[in-house]
Amino acid sequence: DIVIYTTIGIRSCVRMRDANFLKRIGAFMIDYLIIFGYILVTAGIGVTIWLVLFGGRLTLSELEQNSIGFFVMVLPVTLYFICSEISKYSGTIGKRKCKIMVVSNDYHKATVSQIIIRNSIKFIPWQCAHMMIYRGMALNWESSPMLFFLMFCAFFLPVFYIGSMLIRKDGRSIYDLLARTRVVEIGMKTE
Repeated sequence: DIVIYTTIGIRSCVRMRDANFLKRIGAFMIDYLIIFGYILVTAGIGVTIWLVLFGGRLTLSELEQNSIGFFVMVLPVTLYFICSEISKYSGTIGKRKCKIMVVSNDYHKATVSQIIIRNSIKFIPWQCAHMMIYRGMALNWESSPMLFFLMFCAFFLPVFYIGSMLIRKDGRSIYDLLARTRVVEIGMKTE
């Protein structure tokens, strides 16, 4: 059993073990449904604004497209993960439903900086995917070194993330290793 101190200073013992791959994927799928709902609402609002205010004739630069993609999609979703994982639950809605949580390497509550690092790295591929699409449209999808780099980040970093979870006995991903965090299953409180 691991002794941890809750956010209100109560000492408790909780049985923890590293979360298995399927629980982590299950938690992400639940969170993805939440993200997908957010995307649908945001897209609906965005299209309505585009049609009503601009008559469907708004042309944006690549920088403007990237800025909108970042501030409307990537940043809010990343903040959802960060705020959820620094909360007293140490996990998103999906993690809570699957009874897993994010902790530091030593099984204590992860620090704010660890959670920020973890999620910033985790969502790099999503930001790169947005940038790849906007760069590709700007170049009429003609090849360029930047476009190949963005494609690599968007498509292969997630494969490395998942691969590292599958090969490591503790199930930690690259972003967990870099942030010095781990995802654990929560057992019964023993007091």
